[in-house]
Amino acid sequence: MGKAILVPNITFSSNLGKVTCSEWPYNAIDLKSQTGMVGSSQGSAVYGDLLFGGYKDNAQIRIYNLQTLSTVQTLTVPDSAVTGRHMNSLCFGHLKYDNADEYPLLYGGGNLDALTNIIDIYRVVRSDNIFSITRVGSIDISMLGYVDVAYWDDKLVLCGNKVYIVNPPAADDMEHVLTSSDIIAQYERGIVRTYIQQPCVHNDYLYIPYFNTNTSKGSYDFMMKVMDLSTGNVVMNSEFNYNKNYSIEFEAVITWNNNLYIVNNTSGYSINLCRV
Repeated sequence: MGKAILVPNITFSSNLGKVTCSEWPYNAIDLKSQTGMVGSSQGSAVYGDLLFGGYKDNAQIRIYNLQTLSTVQTLTVPDSAVTGRHMNSLCFGHLKYDNADEYPLLYGGGNLDALTNIIDIYRVVRSDNIFSITRVGSIDISMLGYVDVAYWDDKLVLCGNKVYIVNPPAADDMEHVLTSSDIIAQYERGIVRTYIQQPCVHNDYLYIPYFNTNTSKGSYDFMMKVMDLSTGNVVMNSEFNYNKNYSIEFEAVITWNNNLYIVNNTSGYSINLCRV
């Protein structure tokens, strides 16, 4: 039996699926308007039942409990005043800063301006049920330029002009400059749309959300490409005919409890997790 692709509620025809507005949202989990936050939600990482949602402009991470739909804590990342920390993508890896740590290292990519060529590496610690975050390293990706990050088994997946599979830096090399020797494989992504959002990996499949602006309709046209990372083959394209206004934007795809979710940023700085 082949590997399952997590798009159970969409019927695909000729490798292209269309979803109309009337079918939106899919079992939305509304995390409610986040008052007091500056900037909009961006990338998100899930570990257990906790979602770590990044916010641009002030470089904050708000932690949510997905079981109780409640806010746990808000963290301000170090160097948050540095312009360009957009936090377009977040993902947990498998390496730990200290073997005793509860959480593996957290990678933050999709930065802008002066930080375009930097992936941040963070250590997340929980002590007496209080979270803290420190920046413990970075990956200089100047050879690639802008990328969004995901994780596959024990490898980083970098989505830029191409899809790159690379080894993460070792614990003794936390200020790492990416070189060609780090790249294990690279695939053509085959995307001509304007913007890539945060991808994720599940069951060897890379889910890449992307979109372009459709000014004639005053909306975004959202797409999602599914790539088998073991071969580099694109196995599915989906098109979301989601013709809402510019205040609605798909920001990331994540998996939780074996379901695929879209993190949807709305004008009220809320996050809606919508199962697809």
